[in-house]
Amino acid sequence: MDNLNQHKKFWDWTTNALVSVYGAGAVVKADLDGGASSEMRAFYSALIQRAARFNRKNGNGSVTLILLTNIPSIAGHHDDLEHMVFTLEDFAHLNQKIKERVAILDKKRIPLTPSNLRKINIPLPVESDAERRRRLALQYVDDLISMTDGQIWLDEKLFANGQRPAMDPQRSITRVGIGADTDSRADAPIIRKIVGGLRFEFAQASSLDGVEKGETVNKQLLMRDAYLLAMSQDSGSVRRLSETCVLLLAASIGGLDSLIQKGKSSRQVTEDYVVRLVQYVEPHLPSIMVNIDNNMDSSPYELDQLRKVILEYATLN
Repeated sequence: MDNLNQHKKFWDWTTNALVSVYGAGAVVKADLDGGASSEMRAFYSALIQRAARFNRKNGNGSVTLILLTNIPSIAGHHDDLEHMVFTLEDFAHLNQKIKERVAILDKKRIPLTPSNLRKINIPLPVESDAERRRRLALQYVDDLISMTDGQIWLDEKLFANGQRPAMDPQRSITRVGIGADTDSRADAPIIRKIVGGLRFEFAQASSLDGVEKGETVNKQLLMRDAYLLAMSQDSGSVRRLSETCVLLLAASIGGLDSLIQKGKSSRQVTEDYVVRLVQYVEPHLPSIMVNIDNNMDSSPYELDQLRKVILEYATLN
């Protein structure tokens, strides 16, 4: 079953069976309060974490479940709610986990508006039936992905704003390749050298929404936008590893800042700039580009050479 909705149906069936034996208070009360059922997690962990191995004839590798699902879209915004600013007291009837998250926002002086709360999936203290269904759906997914080796979370609001890929860094994690008993990796060595802390930087920048702007905040947001520009790809487009490295390296050293600051970040302008940047670097450092593609790595000297050529191009443009 590679569709998460099938797992949800099985989860629901199992929940009903357990409720008939133990009662709703023992099985689903925590779910309704925004928690998680430890009994259901224990039941599911053996299934979700299981991977199958191919025989030698078929390559002797392994296949792991890749679960796909669509979350119900955000309910239509109600004009009578959007102007509201909630207080900590409004969340007194919700569970402790939610109250702690709201307290963090309040401590950072982030207004408790419906818009800000929806960004990090905190339920509104006054919610519609549609929002309640979405919250429960999110909770099902959270219960399941917490038992897997990570997830990629694609957000509808980011997609609507033109971000490609529309990945939410705060909700996306990976544990692939980690462990003392495996040599597998989740990335190429050169990628880690260039942007080892990329996810942390994204998550930190994403948490700045609603925070008063200043030199430090603006710098972090500029770095985030530069990386998003470097990673932006239309569906079906393919880049070599060396091309990806050039673009990520350009973002990390400020080579794309002027493009963003001048407001020239439309998709067509960006694509043209990216293509020309790669075309400029390729003939200047052909052996380094080939080495990256073949070995997935590069030396400190080669990275320095790439930086010089990238900044040279940025200066000319």
